Amino acid sequence: MTDYREIKTLDELTEAIHRCHARIESKEQAVQQRFADVQGFYTPQNLAHQGVRRAALKIDFYARALYLVRALKQRLQR
Repeated sequence: MTDYREIKTLDELTEAIHRCHARIESKEQAVQQRFADVQGFYTPQNLAHQGVRRAALKIDFYARALYLVRALKQRLQR
């Protein structure tokens, strides 16, 4: 980081400005990459998958599904 109080000449100022622009561009690229990563993760398909997965963990999904299949099977056999 530049201590701007130390800048005495126009060349030093120009150099400090270029370093600031380079630092800003580097941070901009990092933010763009993170944004692209987030967009890739939060797709509708992935959100639905995560929601179903969490719901299945919270309720005894498989036991209820088997109960439902058994109940339907019994009704169909009647």
